[in-house]
Amino acid sequence: MGCFIFEINHAITTLAGQDIVDRCEAGSTSLCQYVARNGSGAITSVTQAYINLASIKERGLDLETDYTLPFDRVFETASGELNFRFLATYVAELRTSDGINTADLAGAVGNVIGTDIGGLPHWRWNAQATYSNGGITAFVRERYIGGGKYTIGYTSADINNNTVGSQCWAKHELRRRRGHLANALPFAAIRSV
Repeated sequence: MGCFIFEINHAITTLAGQDIVDRCEAGSTSLCQYVARNGSGAITSVTQAYINLASIKERGLDLETDYTLPFDRVFETASGELNFRFLATYVAELRTSDGINTADLAGAVGNVIGTDIGGLPHWRWNAQATYSNGGITAFVRERYIGGGKYTIGYTSADINNNTVGSQCWAKHELRRRRGHLANALPFAAIRSV
């Protein structure tokens, strides 16, 4: 188990064109170079350049456990082994700032409005169990991705349902290894998703 905290200052980001114009007009003169105007002062184009003004902070927890149990410890006449493995990540905070606006993207599964910045669900995990005995292997894996907000910044006035449900996938395999080919591993597998 481990905790993590990442902080990046002066990260490279892009701003939406309207944000560049609005911030230039509000006094962020360093952004005015990206706003092209004609002789009468009308805006003719806005360049969305990469700018060093963002910061990112991510904080969370990683969990991992792995255990192998020889079957002869449980049943004296049994053979083979059973392995359990579990990996999980919990993202408590994923705070991004473009220099003016700050958003916490932990628990979001979509983008911030007007950007290509995406979030992460709070929980993601993989759990698996594998039974091995000679040439036979049975394998089960479950993957989970937590739900969350679809897009940061939307309200009920913008979208009817701003949530995305969690998802869970299963994978099951049964393999029987046959033959003694040096560079090949023929097997049969049954998979379900």
